[in-house]
Amino acid sequence: KECLFGLREVLHTTAPRIGRAQNIVTYMKELAELILVDIPYTFDTSQYTHDKTPLSPSVRKDLILFFKEALTNCQTHAQCSHVRIALSNRDTELTLMIEDNGIGITSEKLERPRTLRTLKQRADRLKGSLEINTETDAGLKLKLEANLNGLDS
Repeated sequence: KECLFGLREVLHTTAPRIGRAQNIVTYMKELAELILVDIPYTFDTSQYTHDKTPLSPSVRKDLILFFKEALTNCQTHAQCSHVRIALSNRDTELTLMIEDNGIGITSEKLERPRTLRTLKQRADRLKGSLEINTETDAGLKLKLEANLNGLDS
């Protein structure tokens, strides 16, 4: 399953005329299943309409890499027992929220430049904002908001 998943994305990225992109919601759900193997999660896409927000290959790549990094952090560092994911859009506005009930991050650690650096870089590449809410022993909530209008194709 992992091999087919990876091969599909590599094929789409390197030869878009041959490999058709999978619906982003389907792709993200499969990715969550592969990463959050032993962590229960919910994935709410009830406020996402695939046709409203066409994603260019580069935007799709940055969104997927942001998502993958955030879920990997939940799996590796959060020590959580549940993850809540929500993807929504309105016109060209896209919102991705990922929340866990784990150990959170101390404010001192959050202020360090390297903490969540990759997620911040991906949000910048999407010309979006990243809201981070955390408390020790109360989990972590990431909210990425991006206006996809005018991003490269």
